[in-house]
Amino acid sequence: TSINPENLQPLDLSGQAFTNFPQTQIELTGRYHLPIDDSYGDLSVSATYTYQSSVTFGLVPNDVGAFEPAYDNLDLRIDWTNVMGRPFDLSFFMTNALDNVHRLGSFTIYTSVGTVGDIYNEPTMWGFELKYRFGPGLDSGLGL
Repeated sequence: TSINPENLQPLDLSGQAFTNFPQTQIELTGRYHLPIDDSYGDLSVSATYTYQSSVTFGLVPNDVGAFEPAYDNLDLRIDWTNVMGRPFDLSFFMTNALDNVHRLGSFTIYTSVGTVGDIYNEPTMWGFELKYRFGPGLDSGLGL
């Protein structure tokens, strides 16, 4: 039960959205394999788009920091497997390519304690990955 800080009476929260649960979450991923000769390996590009509708973090709907609007995100990736017919894989990735800033969580106790603690998403990050496969099961025709 939540208490109204103005008159210390219980608040009727019937009909309010569940806290920390967005109504809608969508994730779409697409991958395209570029038409290159197999001797060069397999080159693909992919993108993942995510959307989340607005969410209420606090029990009191009009509390400071209780509402987070809807947001979207885009992650990108390029993968090159079996580089030039060798057991190497090379990748480039970029997360949060749109550089969106939104809260993932909030500890909204402003009306009772006077403070709000927020957790934000990660900024745009990018990097490379290099993988070498070795051991049994490799194709002997790789020229090693």
